[in-house]
Amino acid sequence: MSPIKGLTEQRRMPRIGKLHLGIKKKNKAGVEYPTATDYFVYPEEGSQGYDLIDQLKATYGEKPKSLNIVFAMPDEELVASQYYRCYQRTRGLVCRGDGETCNRVIDTANGDLPNKETTDTELREMDCTGRDCPDYTGRAGCREVMNLQFMLPEISGLGIWQVDTGSINSIRNINSCLEAIRAVYKRIDMIPLTLTLEKMEVTPPGEKKKTVHVMNIRSQDSLTEALVKAQKPAWQLIAHDPVKAEEDKSLWPEDPPNTQAVVVKDFPKEEQERMLTPEEAENRLTPDEIEEAIEEEEGEDIFEEEKKPGPEVTEDKNRVLNEAEQKELNELCQTNDMGGTALLKWCNDPKRKWGVEVFRTDLRLWMFDEIKEAFRAGE
Repeated sequence: MSPIKGLTEQRRMPRIGKLHLGIKKKNKAGVEYPTATDYFVYPEEGSQGYDLIDQLKATYGEKPKSLNIVFAMPDEELVASQYYRCYQRTRGLVCRGDGETCNRVIDTANGDLPNKETTDTELREMDCTGRDCPDYTGRAGCREVMNLQFMLPEISGLGIWQVDTGSINSIRNINSCLEAIRAVYKRIDMIPLTLTLEKMEVTPPGEKKKTVHVMNIRSQDSLTEALVKAQKPAWQLIAHDPVKAEEDKSLWPEDPPNTQAVVVKDFPKEEQERMLTPEEAENRLTPDEIEEAIEEEEGEDIFEEEKKPGPEVTEDKNRVLNEAEQKELNELCQTNDMGGTALLKWCNDPKRKWGVEVFRTDLRLWMFDEIKEAFRAGE
C-alpha cells in the first residue's frame, strides 16, 4: 500500500451509532430543549444505529443505567477524545482547542465565527484561551466535550458506539478510571468493563446542592482476578464467560443420540440401584486403581504395536536407512507411482503395524527389504 503522508497513517473505527445522556422535551410554546436522564438513551428512529434497537433493548433493557463495553483501541486519546468544542446548528463543529491552540473555522471577511451571512470560510490555527474565550458557554456554545468511544461486544457489528458528555465530573471520572485500568491490566483495550450512570451530589458555583448523573467505568474483577486477567490474551477475556456458559444450557455440548437407551441397556436400572455385597465391595477397584490398570493395558497395546524385527533379523538389518538407500526408496516410490502418505499407510496397516512416522528415523533396513519385495510382487 503506497503511503499518502498525512492520510494513510490515519485510522478511524467505523461508528455503528450514538447513545445519549438526555432527551428533548418541548415547553408550552412548542420549543424543544434538552433534559438529562438517569439512563443511556438509544438512537432515535432514522438515526445511525436504530436498526439494532431490538438487540439493544433485549440485552440492556428499555432504560439501561449500565452497559457492558470494551475499548477497541489502546490509546486513551482515541477512546476518550476531549477538547474545548464549539458547534453550530448549520455547520457542526467550528472550533476545537486544547486550552493553548485551536483549529477554528472563520469568516474570511471579518475573522469571526461564520454565521448565516457568511460566504467564504477557512480553517485557521489560533490561540485557545479555554474558559477565558468569549465564546465559552456563550452564544456559540463552546464547552468541554468528551467523545467516549467503545464497543458493545454483545451487539452485532464490528465498530464503535459513541457517547458525548460535557460534564466535568464525568470527564474526570473517565480519565481517572482509564488510568486505574491501565495501572492494573497494563492496557485499556479489549478488557470487559461496565460503563455506568451513577448519582452524584454537586454544588455548582452560586447554586444550591443538587443531584446529577455522571458516567463511571467499573470492573467486576477483584484485584487478584484483574492481575490474573492482565496476563491473558484478549480473546479469552472477551469470548469466554464461565458464568454465562453455566447458565446458558444452549452452550453445553449435546449428548449423543440414544444415550439414555444405551445406558439402560448396558446398565439396567435394577443393577444400578443394587447394593454391593461385602465381598464385591472388598474386591472393588478404587478410581486410582482403575486408572492404573487402564494405563498398564494401554502400555501393553503400545508395546505390542512397536516395530519389532522378526526373529531372523540381524543387528545390521535393524539400522535406519543410509543416504543411498533413502534415495533408492524415493526412486522406487516414483517408479511405482506411490506417494509418501500411501507408503506410510502400507507400513502401518493391521498386517504390519511397524509404527513408522518418519521414514528417515523410523524405517529400518529389514522393512525396506520387505517394501522392495512387495513392489516386485506387485502388491
